[in-house]
Amino acid sequence: MIKIKYKKKDYTFALPLRSNISGFCPKNTYFALPTRSTTRDRNHHGIHYSKAFPVDPKYLLPYQMNDDMYGELVLALIEKKHQTNHSRF
Repeated sequence: MIKIKYKKKDYTFALPLRSNISGFCPKNTYFALPTRSTTRDRNHHGIHYSKAFPVDPKYLLPYQMNDDMYGELVLALIEKKHQTNHSRF
């Protein structure tokens, strides 16, 4: 999730995790994460900025990781990148 203020109004956007981002996709349109078993050869896995969409916060639900090691790895990578570059992943 990302929050943006535009013309004094707050907007919330969802940033999707995708496992088959095309290898031709510009690198500045996604934040690369370790590939998954579902990621095809020459494709990428990551947070795809160009696929962001607005979402009403009333529809958001908390995500439960339930000892998911891959999920924890992804979260750690995102937090590390966020700490080093606050403007954008």
